[in-house]
Amino acid sequence: MYENPLNNFIDLFCLEAYCGYAGHLKINCSKFSTNFDLIINGNQKPEWRLETESAAWRLQHNGVFMTGSYEDEEHNDEYLAFLVGKKITQIVHIIGIDYSVVFDDGYQIDIFNQGIDFPAFKVYDSNKEKHLLISQDGTWLPYVAEEFTTQEEMMSLHSEQAHERWENIVPQESFDNHCRNCAYFLSITGRFYFWDYGLCSNHLSLYDGKVVGVKSSCENYSLDLNLDE
Repeated sequence: MYENPLNNFIDLFCLEAYCGYAGHLKINCSKFSTNFDLIINGNQKPEWRLETESAAWRLQHNGVFMTGSYEDEEHNDEYLAFLVGKKITQIVHIIGIDYSVVFDDGYQIDIFNQGIDFPAFKVYDSNKEKHLLISQDGTWLPYVAEEFTTQEEMMSLHSEQAHERWENIVPQESFDNHCRNCAYFLSITGRFYFWDYGLCSNHLSLYDGKVVGVKSSCENYSLDLNLDE
């Protein structure tokens, strides 16, 4: 049996929070407060990640609901961006395997179990390269990925081939102002590597109508739509 890994998140900073496939929430956390500090200190990725599987979740600020797992990805990512740079101050056990992740400045993520046969959420320790998931009785177990079906293997290979073509033509990754948080970023359907890409719809950008990476950026990054320009 493993000790509760959620305790490791206390006092860590959120470096990235976004909504993945089917409303899955991903929060990358580090003892460093910015991606720049993380990299200059010799780290390639944040130390810990919290990721929902079948759980529902909601984001609130000072008790006011902001967004949740049933909103579209663009809406979620717009509000999840407010968590970047915030420190986790508490992990609150609600009931069963429902938890609240409390950040400073009044932000809070509530996670609610929704399934019996599927794990609610999991954590990833990048230093040990180990996934742990929470079981229905609250114990933590090693995460073992199920084997893909033939169709899933084909989908995975297709996404990998697209990634090999696209990774060299999308805008470069940046420390901040990521495309996924831009008002003009549109998510695309698909799984696997396709989660790392989207479509630019900014008429002022050189990449308008083209594929961009979720961590790409350009000089026309904007948090608001401006249709008058």
